[in-house]
Amino acid sequence: MPRDIDVVFLGKVQNERRRTLTRVVEEARSLGVEVRVVDRDCWGEKRTTLLNRTKIMLHLHNFPWDTPWQRWMIAGANGAMVVSEPLSLPDPLVPGIHYAEAPIEKMAAALRQIGEDETARLFAVEVARMLPTEGETV
Repeated sequence: MPRDIDVVFLGKVQNERRRTLTRVVEEARSLGVEVRVVDRDCWGEKRTTLLNRTKIMLHLHNFPWDTPWQRWMIAGANGAMVVSEPLSLPDPLVPGIHYAEAPIEKMAAALRQIGEDETARLFAVEVARMLPTEGETV
């Protein structure tokens, strides 16, 4: 499928930490990056199709220690790269290799930069895919 969706955020916006999503979406749009927010009814084949059309899956923490590994695996399996706020304990993932991270104030610029560098995005997706099965970091 063509990757015609720049960025997807999957999840509910339910607390102050996730409300920063509005800020990130507005800043990204001002830089020419479209962010699609999907906060309901996206499971199974529908989610697979969405992620197969997506370049980047945006992750924002529910809590500072939040690391939703399932989200990383689903994104990688479908060819989308994860961009996240910095993780407190990223191991076994390596920032800049398996995913990209940026603080909220730099998130929109990071989304734009990654969206424009298809080679780096594809590399990150491939090494993230290898991690669960081969334990490889690079």
